[in-house]
Amino acid sequence: MPIVNIAALTQELESLQAPWAARENEITALSSEEFERLLGYNPPPESGELPLDVRELMAAAPERIRALEATGSTAPASFDLRNVGGRNFITAVRNQLGCGSCVSFGVIGAVEGTMRFSRNDPGFTIDLSEGHLFNCIARGQGRTCANGWWVDPAMRALRDQGVVDEACSPYSPQDVQCTLCGDAGQRLVRILSYKEIRNVNEMKDWLSTKGPISACFSVYTDFSAYSSGVYRRTPNATFRGGHCVVVVGYSDAERAWICKNSWGTGWGERGFFKIGYGECGIDAAMWGVQTGATPTPSGAYVPLYRYWNGGNADHFYTTSWAELGEGRYGWGYEGVQCFVSSTQTSGLVPLYRYWNPDIGDHFYTTSWDELGGGKYGWGYEGVQCYVASTQLPGTVPLHRYWNPGGGDHFYTTSWDELGGGKYGWGYEGVQCYVWTGAAGSNETPATFRTSAPTSGQAPSSFQSTGITSVPSSFQSAGSPQGIPGSFQRTPGDDSKPSSFKATAATKKCGCSGGDH
Repeated sequence: MPIVNIAALTQELESLQAPWAARENEITALSSEEFERLLGYNPPPESGELPLDVRELMAAAPERIRALEATGSTAPASFDLRNVGGRNFITAVRNQLGCGSCVSFGVIGAVEGTMRFSRNDPGFTIDLSEGHLFNCIARGQGRTCANGWWVDPAMRALRDQGVVDEACSPYSPQDVQCTLCGDAGQRLVRILSYKEIRNVNEMKDWLSTKGPISACFSVYTDFSAYSSGVYRRTPNATFRGGHCVVVVGYSDAERAWICKNSWGTGWGERGFFKIGYGECGIDAAMWGVQTGATPTPSGAYVPLYRYWNGGNADHFYTTSWAELGEGRYGWGYEGVQCFVSSTQTSGLVPLYRYWNPDIGDHFYTTSWDELGGGKYGWGYEGVQCYVASTQLPGTVPLHRYWNPGGGDHFYTTSWDELGGGKYGWGYEGVQCYVWTGAAGSNETPATFRTSAPTSGQAPSSFQSTGITSVPSSFQSAGSPQGIPGSFQRTPGDDSKPSSFKATAATKKCGCSGGDH
């Protein structure tokens, strides 16, 4: 039996003088069970996302509607990313078909549009794989076409793991095994960050300045027949499930959000629709993504993950997610610090990694002359990645700091984190140049606040390796480079530089270890 009776619905809309029209389409011909397979947003209580019934109550609250209709926002009265001065920043409408994978389409569509808008390039070619996000990553978390997914784990996956392009992992509307192309590792694209937005004026501001956003709402039977106008639920419609879409604009005159659906171009207004402010929970919360002024590097570029261990006051950086994942052994994950190269090409140099078990410190440098194969208690662990020694197009400085009280070297692309030096960290200069994306912000990071020691023992991969032989590719030519002050020896002491003499009395947090 079809999901909706078009004749009865049309008569109801006319009697209500509703602001939208209905018509038959491929979706209205579906049975109730088939229709519900298109509605894959079903967050469990432990997800932290608002339940659908709560979303509806919040969005329909009179004070939220008044806020949406007020003039307090700095955003224009209307905005449509499909027509910004005649330019369209939104990628093509797609079709999820008979699978509850709408979260993947709602999130991927926002990322693609944001990449175009942030570059101010509506012609930028970007076609990310909803199949990789759903058939591979969501499937790995136990999600299927029947039980759907929710937004936060999808966003985290895009930030921490990345997705490939559609050609590398074509979408399938069935529960299939993950399939990736042979060079998938070199085709990953990641976002820098994401944000849940619950302030309605901030939603408008985000759309008009940063790009499209993801949103989810309750779907009722009459929505299947939407053809044009501003959708508002009719009294006789029945609830069927949750659905996620891409919000691409808004109109205060029509009191509506403009959205991109994932049911093909034969539905709605060529795949798009308008929905009233406060309707069906649509604006109780939305999610925005940040990709930077340029797209997150793909190809040979990989993220440099940043961690903090309060137990031994250690910042740690790695390109291998397998080393610490989302955090273990006392290290807490802080985010992607930046992007680096996994292979050495023209203009790039190695970033060497060292470990000092005596003071619990990881250290990174592009200068082999600083520690060579290992000295002053530091053991050489190998090349972490490859970076630019001079500023190349699209790169930013990776700043290096030293805290003698805490025995910690710290690296960041965000000058706002420590600037010329604060919280006990002294600025040592630019270590190298990397591709954009900082884990820091203008706020004081948690790693710079006193906290209780974190339990956990460093894994064996963090122990001094005792490597003494140096590969020929690591040899440095010419005169030794200048050694920063943190490596200068204390007068009269030939054994160890002063910066390596951290003690329990001088460590921040009262810790006994230290870190580069």
